[in-house]
Amino acid sequence: RNNKKIATIKSNKIKSYTDKKVKAGKKYTYQIAPYTKVKGKKTLGVKSYKIRVKATKRNGKKINPARVVIPDFYYEDNYNVGLHESIKLHAKARVNKGLKKKKVYNSKLVWSSSDESLATVDQKGVVTANDNRKTGTVYITARAINGVKKVIKVYVMDYMNPSEISKKVYVDEAIRPVLTTYYKQLTEIAEYFSYTDKCADVKFNLNEMCDGIESDSNINMPENIKKDIYDLMYNVSVEVEVKDNTLVVSLINFLQIIQLLHIK
Repeated sequence: RNNKKIATIKSNKIKSYTDKKVKAGKKYTYQIAPYTKVKGKKTLGVKSYKIRVKATKRNGKKINPARVVIPDFYYEDNYNVGLHESIKLHAKARVNKGLKKKKVYNSKLVWSSSDESLATVDQKGVVTANDNRKTGTVYITARAINGVKKVIKVYVMDYMNPSEISKKVYVDEAIRPVLTTYYKQLTEIAEYFSYTDKCADVKFNLNEMCDGIESDSNINMPENIKKDIYDLMYNVSVEVEVKDNTLVVSLINFLQIIQLLHIK
């Protein structure tokens, strides 16, 4: 407590400790240091993070946080973030339910990531996926000053890889070729428009084309990308549009999966 040893717990079965020598209104900092004994010699392990609490009176209006929650307005069943992208998470330190007249004396949260090679999080709760093409699950923790916490599972996804997305979304047989036969073309198009700066607006429409890709804009596009777009439009009834540095591949009459092919 406050950088001074106050107790030694000799049994690993004891999971809690009550400090009774505190004064109301005073703030305290606690830290735990594990230890082992080898041949009678005590060796300390890595210390825990510090927790800060305020000793409050039973009738006090402000008390220590009892839980960390996600407000209903911001709650989602799944939290996903694409490579290079960011999402904002929301959490609040709260008192126990039923104590409506009381408030937490300090609502500050400390955010941390379980795997920064996947995604980092700043102290405003903004999660940013790294640009190393690594995908997977990362656990973001919002911890109140006294140690109570909320752990949020976030999936880092590669939206340019249709094979990942198709596992999670039902795909109608009519447009299955987009994610199978023309998988390579779709991936090449997505990678090109994601990693290369674009400064032109252009819209491709199969009805207006004769041979190859035509447009009224001077977009500098490699021939292989033009061919990929043409193959998609000719074989799968799609409309391809490049606008404001964004590629949108729209499948007619299948609005429910347009999001799968919206690459920024």
